[in-house]
Amino acid sequence: MDNKGTADYKLEKYPQIMEEVDCMLREDYEPKWKKELRREAKKLVKEEAEKLAKEKVEKATKEAAGNEAVLMLRTMKQIGIPAEDIKKVASERNIPENVVDKLLNSSETKKEVLQV
Repeated sequence: MDNKGTADYKLEKYPQIMEEVDCMLREDYEPKWKKELRREAKKLVKEEAEKLAKEKVEKATKEAAGNEAVLMLRTMKQIGIPAEDIKKVASERNIPENVVDKLLNSSETKKEVLQV
């Protein structure tokens, strides 16, 4: 013999009503602390997801700005702007010195610069 109650047998033919009854019973009998924990967990998950998304956007924005600045420096080098001026611009844009030195010591062609 299974654990079905009378209501289960009567409502087998009406699954929508059974769902609503289950929902009402859960709401009435589920402890309030459990509901509060569930709400708090959803809130924390949402906040964490928003934080991660914001961090990813900030990181991508910084990377894009850095790539754009390096491309600008490469272009400056290709058109013959002196290394001192390129270093000054790099310093203003907070581009690391090792990146600038590598760029200034490379022998890229204008075509390679424009492909980056």
